[in-house]
Amino acid sequence: MKVPLELTYRDVKQTAEITAYVKNRAHKLEQYSDHIIKCKVVIESYIRKQTQLLYNVRITLAIPHYELATHNNVSDNMFKSIHTAFNRVQRQLEDHHRTMEGFVKHHAEPTTGTIARLFDHDEFGFIECPDGNEYYFNRDNLVKSNFDHLEVGDNVHFIQSIGNDGQQAHHIKIVKRRR
Repeated sequence: MKVPLELTYRDVKQTAEITAYVKNRAHKLEQYSDHIIKCKVVIESYIRKQTQLLYNVRITLAIPHYELATHNNVSDNMFKSIHTAFNRVQRQLEDHHRTMEGFVKHHAEPTTGTIARLFDHDEFGFIECPDGNEYYFNRDNLVKSNFDHLEVGDNVHFIQSIGNDGQQAHHIKIVKRRR
């Protein structure tokens, strides 16, 4: 790492093997960001219920204008605790990088339509939009609603998609019931 690693042991015997493992995992974080300012790792142990020795690893990782941390990585195996902590902070670093680069998933805007036809026996129907397009849907496409409670004329929001058989509606939510 370009920045020195701060490694602290609390109630844990320091060994060359543990230090090498932590340094190796910390060095691998550079492949996700070359702007790491600080990497502080604390390895601690404690005894629970007077018989079980547990380990916890806390990591604080600083990058410009942001700090990532992981702290609740308790295990009865020290290497497992270290592994879990580094995986968690790595995931946070990846997510932060995706967000900063603009690789954020954007959800489609819902479309408004009206239930045009229902086929109760086969549990499918069609939604008509104001532009005249119709979208197929079935029972599985409803969100928080029961197919049996739908009526022709109900206003709904849905996500448009194109399937093998044409235009389809997904994530259908009832907006206003027909009166």
